[in-house]
Amino acid sequence: MPPRSTANAVLDARLTQGLVPRLRIFRDVSPASVGPLIKQCWVMSGPRGTIIVERGARLPGVFGLAYGSAKLSLRGQDGEERVLHLVSAGQTFGEAESLLGRPGHSEAIALADSKLVVIPAAAIF
Repeated sequence: MPPRSTANAVLDARLTQGLVPRLRIFRDVSPASVGPLIKQCWVMSGPRGTIIVERGARLPGVFGLAYGSAKLSLRGQDGEERVLHLVSAGQTFGEAESLLGRPGHSEAIALADSKLVVIPAAAIF
């Protein structure tokens, strides 16, 4: 994680505190349990066109999309792309891969300038 200015750190903390409790995977989790988890999260930027996760890479955690959009896709050996899922603000991806410790089966690409909150798998456990 690169060093951040104090102002950016405060904004990132607010973004994380606002997003994580609203995510579907934490819907039935008490605020007291989510609080310590939030402290272990970090924010990453995904400018439009950026590969957020490469196919076959190990994911550092579950990704929550604060704003922007992303696509999860596969590329065949012929180079043809198959879009598996479009992710929008307030949604997550990478749950199965990160929680099971398996490499990602697809790549995630930012379709618009995006901010993502990474929720480490260890924090969830």
